[in-house]
Amino acid sequence: MAKSIVFAHRDNDVMRFVNTSTAILSGDVIVSAGRILIALVDIAATTGVGAAASKGTFNLKKKTADVLTQGEKLYWDDTLKEITETGAGNTFAGIAHKAADGSATTVDIDINIVVGT
Repeated sequence: MAKSIVFAHRDNDVMRFVNTSTAILSGDVIVSAGRILIALVDIAATTGVGAAASKGTFNLKKKTADVLTQGEKLYWDDTLKEITETGAGNTFAGIAHKAADGSATTVDIDINIVVGT
């Protein structure tokens, strides 16, 4: 599962997430209602409830080959469990907080932030 480091988030950017699927670990990316959330605590399977961030800056695993520019729109590949610049078939995740070259394994991302079209 993806692990993330919280750089910044505000209390009003944290929501109560009710889990109806498999167990979620703190730091996991959750795809919900066409956007991503970051689990801030472990959430038990099927009936667990826990805090999840809907905004903030996180360090997430990225597709190594992708060369990302600061401010670029990024997407979550839920099959490969990584951030990518490929939108087709993936969930919008946010924008690159800073650039990441093709050798980087992670990227800092501002989740659920849209800049421009």
